[in-house]
Parts: sequence; structure tokens; C-alpha cells
Amino acid sequence: MQPTEKRNNGVAGAIVPDSGRDPETGRFIDGHPGGPGRPKGKRTAELRRELLAETDISELRQVWAKLLELAKGGDLPAIKEVLDRTLGRPVQALDVEPSDAGPMHIKLQFDDAG
Repeated sequence: MQPTEKRNNGVAGAIVPDSGRDPETGRFIDGHPGGPGRPKGKRTAELRRELLAETDISELRQVWAKLLELAKGGDLPAIKEVLDRTLGRPVQALDVEPSDAGPMHIKLQFDDAG
């Protein structure tokens, strides 16, 4: 790739590689909106729609019954799956250690859900 002259963070004539990104900050420069997004997300949604159209509730109940049977038999991955699907995945804890930077200030904000 040959570098081209393009506008770079408001500096006309700066040398920028053809990637469309500022070499110093990594941000997209004016005129380069970025990539196509997450192309796999669209495909995943299409596959999910197709699978749901081909699956009825009795089949899903059979799959769930088998998963529960495996979990009750001590199958650790099945136990994890059942718990994740019923109770939700555990929230990752923050690893907070004292530092020399001084006190840590935490602001909690609660939405009024009524």
C-alpha cells in the first residue's frame, strides 16, 4: 500500500496509509466511515430465523429434557449450561487492589424503575 495525501484530523496534506486510519490514534479519518459493521451478526440473525421456523416447541422441550437429564447425571458442561440458561451467567467481578494513586471514588446511579 502506498501512503496517500488525505486530510488527517484537520491537518490537510498529512501522509496517511490507505487504511483510512490515523497512524497515531488509530481512529478513522474524515471520509472513511469504517468497515461494514459486524457482517456475522446479520448472518447469525438469518440462521436463527431459519432454525426457529424449522423447530417447534415440542422439539425444544425434548432438547431441554435431555440437557436436564445430563446435568442431573453430573455432566459438568450440562450443569453449567442449565444454570447459565436459568439463572443467567455470573457477572464478572472487578479486581480492585489498593494502589498508590490515592483513594478511589465510585459513583452509583440508579434508575427509578418505579
